[in-house]
Amino acid sequence: MMGSRLDRRSMLKGTAALGAVAIACRRAFTQGAPAAHTAAVGSAAPLPTRGEFLVRGATVITMDPALGDFPAGDVHV
Repeated sequence: MMGSRLDRRSMLKGTAALGAVAIACRRAFTQGAPAAHTAAVGSAAPLPTRGEFLVRGATVITMDPALGDFPAGDVHV
């Protein structure tokens, strides 16, 4: 091994990139689904209305090394 160190931010960036690729591939294959396949799957239940919520006291991991991480932060979504 070359002795390179994989830090947490690099791991998060790689995981986010893999997730984006997985979603893009899934959408590419499901957009052209034949009508027989969509009828067999059935209709999905309607999504609930969107709202806001607050996560309190969570560990917030930033992607900015200048900010660092917050061991007890609040996130408004």
